[in-house]
Amino acid sequence: MPPTHLASDTTLMRYAAGALGEGPSLVIDVHLSLCPESRRRADMFEAVGGTLVETLAPSTMKPHAYAEVLQKIDESAPIEPAQPQPTRGELVPGLPVPRALLGYEIGPWRFLAPGLKVSRIEMGPHEKAKVLLLRAAPVTYLPDHGHGGEEYICVLAGSIADQTGHYGPGDLAEADDTLHHQPRVDSETDCV
Repeated sequence: MPPTHLASDTTLMRYAAGALGEGPSLVIDVHLSLCPESRRRADMFEAVGGTLVETLAPSTMKPHAYAEVLQKIDESAPIEPAQPQPTRGELVPGLPVPRALLGYEIGPWRFLAPGLKVSRIEMGPHEKAKVLLLRAAPVTYLPDHGHGGEEYICVLAGSIADQTGHYGPGDLAEADDTLHHQPRVDSETDCV
């Protein structure tokens, strides 16, 4: 069954423009790998953005701008590139690691509360967002919470529900600081 909760146009436009951070973009990448309709719309926004860039008039640069950029690069401290550990295998038995997560280091499952485990996905050193995998047992209620900013949830297996709807594999839930909820697992299997 295809996903029924798709990424919003606003989110896809921000994604296509590169205006989401690495963490939210990763969640959207996972959703796009599971949702052909959102993938089609993201491709459309990227094409429109590319067309708009092509129509811009060239801008005049300072006479020595290129040399100044090269000098700043030479003067800057070397940046050690992240050495992501290849991620292979399964997140849980029977659930392969989504392609978008390959190359990210995924931490071990840790106890969070009865019926609830969490695993952290290591992001780049400049990313402020936390990207977590949650694994909740059937009939588990997640903690009652609000949001201090944006939250993106992509269901990989099982399903959850709250006052905004029922979310199954591939569905994307978007929340902001106006939502206060307590999602519950409503599938007979673990929800990831």
